[in-house]
Amino acid sequence: PCPSPITVDHAAKITHIILSAVIFALGLTGNSLVIRIVATKPDMRNAPNVLLAGLACGDLLFILLCVPLTAYNLYTVPTDWIFGTAMCKLLPFLQQTSLGVTVLSLMALSADRYIRLSQSWRGLGVRLALIWSLAALSAVPAAVSYTTRSVPWHGGNITVCGMDQESPFARTYNRWRVWLRFALYFCLPLAVTAVHYSLMAKHMMTNTRGMDDRMTKRRRAARVVLCIVALFAVCWLPFHLTNILRITLPCSVLQNICTFSALQGAHHFGLTLGSFNSCVNPIALYILSRKYKLYMDSLLFCCC
Repeated sequence: PCPSPITVDHAAKITHIILSAVIFALGLTGNSLVIRIVATKPDMRNAPNVLLAGLACGDLLFILLCVPLTAYNLYTVPTDWIFGTAMCKLLPFLQQTSLGVTVLSLMALSADRYIRLSQSWRGLGVRLALIWSLAALSAVPAAVSYTTRSVPWHGGNITVCGMDQESPFARTYNRWRVWLRFALYFCLPLAVTAVHYSLMAKHMMTNTRGMDDRMTKRRRAARVVLCIVALFAVCWLPFHLTNILRITLPCSVLQNICTFSALQGAHHFGLTLGSFNSCVNPIALYILSRKYKLYMDSLLFCCC
């Protein structure tokens, strides 16, 4: 028998709240440590580590503002949105900006791992500014399209935060945003990483003499970046798949209560797993990098 949608929604809400608290605690601690290590340890101030710190800043932004508000909004649905129109626009803007910073940082990291095999990169500050500027610019359509509106509910009206149904731009954006987000924020970074790592593997196979120690260090660093990209793919794939299913399945299928409930539960799971990506990178660095582990241990247990 198919459970009622109320039961599924309630279970998803409770699970999301608990996991959001875990994500908030881990992400706040881990990303703060990464930023502090890169900022205060001279031997950690190189291009990949600065890019990792920029990635941690984007994740920290998402954790501090988006995770609590998303959890609160999910838990209180269907009641009034109490944060006003400005916050209704700011929340999707920050979510999209954070995701953009993640995607662009991953592409920059994979490019850095390949380019450092043959030449050094300069203008790191310009790259960081470009990453954040492009991420913020790509998030503007989300901010423009979202607004508060009054909808009927059980004989009355409630205020909700959602897509502006009266704006032609918002309707067009809503029609294409799932595919654009899947292509630009998921497929593109994976494709860029695949290309750079294929080129890097070819370079390593044809240039192995006299570079054993250096190549060993770079292989180790490349594995860290590849692991972070893989975690990104695993965390965000369910979110994109459920969104694609929600817009491609026929209405007759979506009207089935079992299918709709299953998709709602899968969407909540995908959203939670996507949020988990904002706290998992410091954990990966702790496990895979001896330097990060050493510095994190010294900061975490300095009072012991």
